[in-house]
Amino acid sequence: MFADVLPAAMAAVLLMGLSKSGFANGFGAFATPLMALAMPITQAAAVMLPLLLVMDMVSVFSLRKSVDGVVLKHCLPAGVCGVLLGWLLLSVVSLAVVSVLVGSMTLCFLLQRLLPAGRIDWHWRPLAWLMAALSGFASFICHAGGPPMMMYCLARNMAPGHLAGTSAVFFFVVNAMKWPLYYQMNLLSSGNMHMALALLPVGIAGVLLGVYLAGRLQRQWFYRVSYAGLLLAGVKLIIDGAQRW
Repeated sequence: MFADVLPAAMAAVLLMGLSKSGFANGFGAFATPLMALAMPITQAAAVMLPLLLVMDMVSVFSLRKSVDGVVLKHCLPAGVCGVLLGWLLLSVVSLAVVSVLVGSMTLCFLLQRLLPAGRIDWHWRPLAWLMAALSGFASFICHAGGPPMMMYCLARNMAPGHLAGTSAVFFFVVNAMKWPLYYQMNLLSSGNMHMALALLPVGIAGVLLGVYLAGRLQRQWFYRVSYAGLLLAGVKLIIDGAQRW
């Protein structure tokens, strides 16, 4: 059984590891849907959660000297509130609606970044709270919390290393918050944990490879790759949501 799902699972975990490092931001939104090609979506989310926690820890350790404390101070409380809101509303919120909402916001953000006029002031604190809360909410519902947080960090024109380090700490806290909630929902079965353990080396390798590549990308190309990832993630989320409607 595990051998049948191994190729899709390995590709998904490697992709998530690359995005966790700060390299290829946005592409991580493909990881859980890719794994879901070979197993139910709830199982894919459960298998991915312990991997996310370990990959977050590797990212935090690798990028510990590149963390923006001001951004974290503004975003972390809202991100935690978003996770709790997702848990409370899980039974009444449609996965399709969340996917379409996050995907549409991502594409609107990219369009707004192309316009020379009417730029949003992304240093406005309520906007940080909104994007962080949406990130925590979407992360709990469908592991798709990356785009909102990336939108906020990219719009602030953060240095690549600081963007990667700050998002690593943010998502470590968010994913750690999800662990007891997933346990309460009986998603962390021994079978799912054994599958996650088998995939762990792939996830760690993806993070380390991404850290290496991100450190050698010029700022201009780092942002181009990140925007490309957000574009693909936005389209993918909208398509996934429309298919589930």
